[in-house]
Amino acid sequence: MNRYGVISFILLCGIITGCTFGSVNSHDIERYYVSGDSFDPVIESGYLIQAGITEYRRGDYLDASVYFQRAIGFDFYNPEPHLLLASCYYNLGWYNMAAFEFDRTTFILGSSEWRGFVFYLLGRTYEKQGKLDDAYGKYKEARASGYSSPELEQKLKNEEGVNDPGTEENELQDIRTQDKKKSTEFEKKNRPDEFYKAIKLK
Repeated sequence: MNRYGVISFILLCGIITGCTFGSVNSHDIERYYVSGDSFDPVIESGYLIQAGITEYRRGDYLDASVYFQRAIGFDFYNPEPHLLLASCYYNLGWYNMAAFEFDRTTFILGSSEWRGFVFYLLGRTYEKQGKLDDAYGKYKEARASGYSSPELEQKLKNEEGVNDPGTEENELQDIRTQDKKKSTEFEKKNRPDEFYKAIKLK
């Protein structure tokens, strides 16, 4: 076989191999809602979230995180996949990534109570990293935003020693006054305490 024959043979093998890998990858990628012109990215995101939740409940946080990442790509301003993705990272021990995802979710949420809840989760994440001052700061933001839970109050009590209710009430009033964003559908249909029980952070 001459030089040109060898080159042609290599190119032919490359084309066949590429086609083979391409067909395998296309089968591996699951699609949940495809219907011609009626494709709806929000509905696609919803299916991906449900698929991710199924994996999350099995404890397969890595696979679940892939579904939530894809869901975010279809519906970025829905806070649910962001919160679930951050929870995956948290349970995987990837605290830097969890902190980033929790933090950016606070800019999507509309209600101060939900933002307060995420500040609490962010505080827990910082605490896992040994950033105790940052954690305490987020716990204070959580309370000032209107979020309250026995766990949060215990963490603040451990750090504060002596509480200053007047200051906290002033901060709370300031944050609620500034709270003019419209709540997302996710926030309207879900409660922070119920969501917290569902994600089962380690």
